[in-house]
Amino acid sequence: MTKRRITLLAVGLCACTRLPAPTSSEDRADPEDPAPFEESEFIKPCEGETLARARAELEAIEQSIEALAPGDDPEPQWRALVQLFEGECFALSRVYAMDADDEAPSSGLALRTWWGDGGALWAEEFLSLETTWERPSVRVALSPELTPQHPLVDLLCPLAEPDCDPQTRGWTLRAKQAFEDHAERRWARYRSGDEALPGVRDSGECETLAMSKPEALRYETWLECIDHVSLRRSVFPIGGLKAPQTGWFVVRGPSGRNCEETRAFELATGRVSVTASCSDSAQADTEGEPRTTGGRVPVDALREAVWMALWTTQMPHADQLLGDSGYPIPDAIAVMSREEVGAGVMSATFSSGQTTLEWTYVREGEPTLSGELRRPEDYDDGARDHAGRLLAVAEAAMVEGPVPARPDWLGAAE
Repeated sequence: MTKRRITLLAVGLCACTRLPAPTSSEDRADPEDPAPFEESEFIKPCEGETLARARAELEAIEQSIEALAPGDDPEPQWRALVQLFEGECFALSRVYAMDADDEAPSSGLALRTWWGDGGALWAEEFLSLETTWERPSVRVALSPELTPQHPLVDLLCPLAEPDCDPQTRGWTLRAKQAFEDHAERRWARYRSGDEALPGVRDSGECETLAMSKPEALRYETWLECIDHVSLRRSVFPIGGLKAPQTGWFVVRGPSGRNCEETRAFELATGRVSVTASCSDSAQADTEGEPRTTGGRVPVDALREAVWMALWTTQMPHADQLLGDSGYPIPDAIAVMSREEVGAGVMSATFSSGQTTLEWTYVREGEPTLSGELRRPEDYDDGARDHAGRLLAVAEAAMVEGPVPARPDWLGAAE
């Protein structure tokens, strides 16, 4: 297997045949133990010729993946990998339940990137069984060449220059840090109160938890705990997006107790048109008509917020793993499994204190993309949360001024 620079985070065994389970009195005495172990069969690492064949098959798949061109169809390689994982030597991978249609890469570039992000190390782990690696999330690849019908095709960076807009480099770094910070806050909110794994924060504590179980349950407990401590976050797609410099960003939502506002931001100038429709007549013009005011926000701050909002429509809202973290399996944990271990999923949360804003990006009078943001914080989506905070920063710097010339379509949209 090709060596890659990946991060090891924690505190190893070789890679599957079925062997009789241990039957010590210590094992049977634990109240968590199910039916007598002597009547069960446990999956254990494979060896010998079976292991050698699996390694050869995986090596062949790797060579085929690395030979893919960016625009190639990756389905044959993906299905070969799924089929390999149905074999005896990968029986211990049941926790991941690979499926041919689940997170299937959309292009050769997407599969090659997934493989390099840690997919290769994750696959190899079930043969070497020395380190538990995160399975990286499959990311979509976007570029004018790969996705020519994309609504933002003119803003997508070409394959040869994925970092094509110098202005967005700092934005990208800031966004990645925001994703990580959001993931840390979210982890603390959801995981710290997990009754099944109270107080578990790192792989060292996973070893302690696993060692408190009967021998036959330790590996299952280890996998479940590692899944628990793996930090999920928003992850950018493969490719780059230029800063949007034209068009309008229209945001609609409640403002205060009795008002609905439509804010239209012109990206070329930073001008803003704010129309408030309030049930409180004191906040409206005569006869309860909507009130329109104007102003201007910093152009760069506005464009960064819109850039991030556009990205949110291209990023899965499910939890994503980078796949760059590995956790060495402690020597005291015997690699065996008796049943599937459920992968962790954090539920979504909505608070009555949140406000949902709907936005539309309009160019040449036509809607290009739309989405939503939540304030003051999006508890579940780091990308949307960052976009909302950036927009709030731009709005906070608004300077009142004349109402800008409003395009005809804006009145109909309000």
